[in-house]
Amino acid sequence: MKPFFFILFFIPITFFSYAQSGSTNHQVIILGNITDVTDQDAFLKNLETRLDVIESPFTVLLNGDISDNNVTEGPNQLTLVKKIMDITQKKDLGNLIIVPGDRDFNYSGKGGLKNVLAIESEIKVYKKEKKYKRVNWIIPKGCPGPFIVEVDESLVFIVINTQWWNHPYDKPRPSDGICDIITHRDFMEELEDAVDEFRDRNILIIGHHPFRSLGNYGGHFSFGNRMSPFPVFGSFRVAYRRKIGSEMDISNENLEPLVEGLKNLFFFNQNLIYVSGHEKNQQIILDNDNFIINSGALQEGQYVAKDPDAWFTSKEAGWIELSYQEDGAVEALFVPSNEGKQKREIMKLFDSGCSSASKGANPLTPTNLSYLPCFADEAIPKKMLRSYPSFEELVAGEEYKVSKWKQFWWGKHYRTTWTTPVKVPLLNLDTTYNGLVVYKKGGGRQTTSLKFRSENKTVYTFRI
Repeated sequence: MKPFFFILFFIPITFFSYAQSGSTNHQVIILGNITDVTDQDAFLKNLETRLDVIESPFTVLLNGDISDNNVTEGPNQLTLVKKIMDITQKKDLGNLIIVPGDRDFNYSGKGGLKNVLAIESEIKVYKKEKKYKRVNWIIPKGCPGPFIVEVDESLVFIVINTQWWNHPYDKPRPSDGICDIITHRDFMEELEDAVDEFRDRNILIIGHHPFRSLGNYGGHFSFGNRMSPFPVFGSFRVAYRRKIGSEMDISNENLEPLVEGLKNLFFFNQNLIYVSGHEKNQQIILDNDNFIINSGALQEGQYVAKDPDAWFTSKEAGWIELSYQEDGAVEALFVPSNEGKQKREIMKLFDSGCSSASKGANPLTPTNLSYLPCFADEAIPKKMLRSYPSFEELVAGEEYKVSKWKQFWWGKHYRTTWTTPVKVPLLNLDTTYNGLVVYKKGGGRQTTSLKFRSENKTVYTFRI
């Protein structure tokens, strides 16, 4: 079995290569706030029992807040994380992705970056000791992302470090030279490009903080909270949390650029799913033919408001799973921690664009127009149509060669540079890496790209 890799832009990509089982291409188990789990044995038993019955390839996602104390100063709470690593690796089709949250950054306090780097180091050391191949800490060195995980030819994860935006203290900055993408503008451009580039697949955007929420961090509180400790003060506190916000709230000024950017992304696109784990509740919200999901109450849930756009809300302990079907349909499943207390809830998020038989009972269910497996790509030749010389003489900017009269009026500028012939090597697709075959056209608003796949299934992206 091939390992599960995560990659950045411009880096060769290795795919999953699992055999499909049944009608499901891939299953995603979303676990947020695992540091809140008090009865670890019961939780691990429930999780392992659930994983035992999954027959398709799956990914367990630890979506932030995996540690509730300072790892650099004393005993840490990564024991549960390591046990989840052990359970996941026992499953041949299982993979594990770990993303940090605000509590991992020392509750957005000083020393937060140092703490999250210590967590990253400890997880990687344990992974190396155990020789695990399918465990991935996605956010390196506290960088913002976005990071791309090409799961298979039907599904892509786009992982972002929302706490980089939210953290007010030590974090990677442009002057450090640590991260390839480090400004708000570059981040949003790369995120938009990634969505454009993988528009023909299911896209799951992963971040710890939600950009829309019906919980406390979104400014929604119960009547009792509004009246506590007395009406005027309670109402003032609610208004503050909703309009200004603490470092935990999505309304605070640090998160505002990210929140607005994601809202804009969802306004101009469809068939996207964003998953978070910050709120201690369960939410599935329809947003312009996209979905916003929060799965963060593994132990004890908190208040969640009702909303016309909310397809599912609950403060019951458990987690949400996503099931990506072969025909393009996407389903969500709520798995309660206490199976005897509440039955599982199954919801179809996207109908298949290929099969009318998959249409759900809900007329509001969007159709998946991104991943359409019934439309086969045009056949692409596996060999070059003719042979070419090893080198060829080319002019970079033939259009800049003009008459002296035009140069007199418009200037010489760099015309000589652009019109000087240069000898360049040609890429032989038949011999490079034992043969490269065109895989697909890519690119978005800022770039154009062409993807090639080698004999060992590695994909190389050429950007113009």
